[in-house]
Amino acid sequence: MNRQSRRSPNCSAGGALLCLAVIAATLSPAGSGLAQDPQRPLRMEGKKTLYQRSLTRLGAELREAPGAQAATGVSTRVPPFSVYYVYARETVDGAEWVQVGPSSAGEISGWVAADYLVDWKQMLVGWFTNPANRDPALLFSDPEIATEVLESEVGADLARKIRAKVDSGQGDARVVAVEPATYINPQKNYYLLPILDHFQADDDYATKVLKVAVVNKNATSAQSATQALVDELAGFKVAIAFVIDTTLSMGPYVEQTREAIRRVCEKTQTTQWRERFNFAMIAFRDSLQAKPELEYTWKRITPFRHGADCDALLRASESAEEAKVSSKGFTEDALAGVNAALTELDWSDFGGRYIVMITDASARSAGNRYSTTKLSAQQINSKARAQGVAVLTLHLLTPEGRHDHERADRQYRSLSEWPNLQPFYYPLPADATEFGNAAEQLSDALIGHLGDEVDGFLQKGARSRNIDQLGHAMRLAYLGRQQGVSAPEVFEGWVAERIAEDRSKWALEIRVLFTKDQLSDLQIALRQIIEAGDLTELAPEDFFAQVRKLLIVAQRDSAELARASSLGDSVVLGEYLEGLPYQSLLTSIDRDTWLALGAGERQELLDEIEAKIQLFQDIHDDQDLWVELDDGNVKGDLVYPISLLDLP
Repeated sequence: MNRQSRRSPNCSAGGALLCLAVIAATLSPAGSGLAQDPQRPLRMEGKKTLYQRSLTRLGAELREAPGAQAATGVSTRVPPFSVYYVYARETVDGAEWVQVGPSSAGEISGWVAADYLVDWKQMLVGWFTNPANRDPALLFSDPEIATEVLESEVGADLARKIRAKVDSGQGDARVVAVEPATYINPQKNYYLLPILDHFQADDDYATKVLKVAVVNKNATSAQSATQALVDELAGFKVAIAFVIDTTLSMGPYVEQTREAIRRVCEKTQTTQWRERFNFAMIAFRDSLQAKPELEYTWKRITPFRHGADCDALLRASESAEEAKVSSKGFTEDALAGVNAALTELDWSDFGGRYIVMITDASARSAGNRYSTTKLSAQQINSKARAQGVAVLTLHLLTPEGRHDHERADRQYRSLSEWPNLQPFYYPLPADATEFGNAAEQLSDALIGHLGDEVDGFLQKGARSRNIDQLGHAMRLAYLGRQQGVSAPEVFEGWVAERIAEDRSKWALEIRVLFTKDQLSDLQIALRQIIEAGDLTELAPEDFFAQVRKLLIVAQRDSAELARASSLGDSVVLGEYLEGLPYQSLLTSIDRDTWLALGAGERQELLDEIEAKIQLFQDIHDDQDLWVELDDGNVKGDLVYPISLLDLP
């Protein structure tokens, strides 16, 4: 068996899941908070593990008993869109009442009239993408309008006419709200777009139409990204981290990288914004397990330094020398360098956040025995985007690596993706002069985002136009953080995940809120699938039987497992994945599909599962990324919004 020994999950230890900080309105509301014996919330109909949850509507109030009047002098009004667990339902005088609490631990807040609650069945949420290079999303009053806009032959023109009326100030009854033009930063201005319902439009893109409720923490009006732009951007600083391959084959280009940094740094001295440029450098080679003589897998050459301190920056860069020995094979542990830049550098003070990676080889895959991150290129990209960091990859097409070019192309396009823009992946001829010019051109384009004085440095080719759009996105994100832009004020509306006028552009990213307990449970199930695959490598026909055995040991229902026909059955991966609006190869695999896969395909699938486990572990271990639904009283109720792209 070629697979390495795998690290066991640590989901029971401290740590937490990513916090989109989505629930400002889920702070424990004022109310009676009656003390009762611990009990569990009601289960969702037909479910064994999922609890009922509801969102409060505007005007909801807590009562001590069903139908009871609020206690005199006690404020029982509940903030709209508070998230509650449901503990009981009763009908009094023909009206339904619901007993609710903020957590699953039996803490009861009181009773709310059912008319002021809306069921939230799947914990799906929407997250606006950065509005740069696209029109703001329209939230429609009913699904028929959204369907007409998406499916009609004249739908794009209809959307333009509706948008023109809204933009002119006339308004349109078919539109209940418009996304703010400035990026809403979910980490700074916490908001939540609970997805209450969804369907797929009959268009060429299989666009999903979502019924959403809007939740914001601070009810402030949206500000234009152009309002007082100069003042707002006064504190905008740019951080550029060079992540460079220092293996033996990169010898000539390491020096060219230093030269490009020197020229870029010196150019910043001629502008009024030189204090706002910051540069850092990370060097990477390969796993020391593969070749101990390489001295390091990655090394921080220098943290972020002011562009005004060019001499110190360049002195530090002198230590980024090429290795004296060859690596084990041509592929390097490039993702370790990018991951180090994300985790070991402090990005918090910067509005423009960029990693420029320079390499001549592909990266070790997540399942490779010498990968130190155990993450794929797509998963590193997911981590970077969560931090607002864009990855730009300069790939040198050396003759020695010609057999590796296609593989590297696939990886680095995925690593360098950004919503609604072309991937920031640049394959370059293996010419030192050409490489130096390209590195400098990209850096100049990034510098040019600060003002007209450096516009002369910009080359107006396709590369810098794409970079310029990225810079616009970074500025909108920065303005969103500075201005505290909120989501629009509306309770319910229908919105397409893609922009109607240009279906290639995404308006929303769909995520699902996982509790800490659910993510731990999912990791355990995925671990059993991997172990079953390892144990039946030479007898794939026994794979499903082995999965059942391992899951029974993990305390899954043996009778339910006996009836399971695929890995997607709820007893295998969990009920919280049922009915989600995404397609997954893993969840569709039954015995015949598994046997139809070749040995290499099965191995590739298991490697991808392990990469997801590692991503979930990284999420779990980051304390700063969790959100508390109940002020942190129940650790298992912490949640993290996982992108559908990152699910198994």
